[in-house]
Amino acid sequence: MVGPVSVMLNDSASLKRMKKRLYSYLIFIGALFFSGLHPLLVNAQTGIDKALGGLNTSANKAGLDSNTADIPTTLGKILSLVLGFTGTIFFILVVYAGLMWMTAAGNDERIKTAQGILKAAIIGLIIVLSAYAITQFVGGVVSGS
Repeated sequence: MVGPVSVMLNDSASLKRMKKRLYSYLIFIGALFFSGLHPLLVNAQTGIDKALGGLNTSANKAGLDSNTADIPTTLGKILSLVLGFTGTIFFILVVYAGLMWMTAAGNDERIKTAQGILKAAIIGLIIVLSAYAITQFVGGVVSGS
């Protein structure tokens, strides 16, 4: 099939411009995602900081040390951070694989590569979420709640 679209996709300069535009969009979306996420985290922390500030003031007046954190709380924060990072990596991989698949222009090798990335990302996410579920279950059984 010869038409304006197939001729444009076969042109090397057009393909380079399309890739450059695609990477620009990915960088722009990534910047929006991360810059948009930061204020939400800061706003969520202000309420917690106010509550903890009052608790720390009360603990200090009572003569208690308010800077100690127990191990389950610390592990929970670390686990939450790791899961958030894993979710971000999964999102980036899915978007990348989807864009690779959409811009494959009938190239079977690129389609198979995109499908492989997508499958690996989904399997990785299933493994991480399963590990989280097992950890939550075992933690609940051990703590007796």
